[in-house]
Amino acid sequence: MREQPTSYDLAIPDPPVTPTAVVPARHSEPMVWVPGPSGGFVAVPHSALPADYLHPITTPVHTPVRDLITRPTVDPRAQVLAAGGIGIGIAGWGAAQLLSAVATLAAVGGTAVLGLALVLIALKVPRSAKGDTHITTIHNHNRWWGHSTNNHR
Repeated sequence: MREQPTSYDLAIPDPPVTPTAVVPARHSEPMVWVPGPSGGFVAVPHSALPADYLHPITTPVHTPVRDLITRPTVDPRAQVLAAGGIGIGIAGWGAAQLLSAVATLAAVGGTAVLGLALVLIALKVPRSAKGDTHITTIHNHNRWWGHSTNNHR
């Protein structure tokens, strides 16, 4: 018989249910624990399970064999590409140094050619007929109020 709820009860709990029949298990047969509906495990006789039953938790997971071969830290192809890029950079730097040296020699050579041309021109120019050197002296005499005189000799 159910009781009437009091003013404080929100729900009436169901009375506990007792099983009507208990099936005894044979002690000679092994028991297997399988997941039950409430999230726990239930003991079931091994003969009650289907022949192909394998629980996913109890099924061993196949782990592949580890590869213990040592591998290079950097990919060999990447090493080749990086070395090629570095080699091209060094070759470009060397070419720039060579061109700079050639340009310097050309500038020095051009200056030497210019100097040689000036010497040849100086040798070809005829000297004056008298061969004398003329010295000119100018005396400048400054006076007051911006007046100045000079005597040229």
